[in-house]
Amino acid sequence: MFSNEDFVRQSLDLHLFFLRIMKEHSFFLEAGFTPVNADLARQADAFKTQFEALLK
Repeated sequence: MFSNEDFVRQSLDLHLFFLRIMKEHSFFLEAGFTPVNADLARQADAFKTQFEALLK
């Protein structure tokens, strides 16, 4: 069984891991959209910016 401190530490590590993954996914989405879908590229960039802010 985890102590409270260990549980919190592992929980934070897991959340940070998935935030980094989501930031990378938004980067790849932004790069993959064609000019026809510029609005989706902007939305992916907005997600990337939000994930970066959460990681600071």
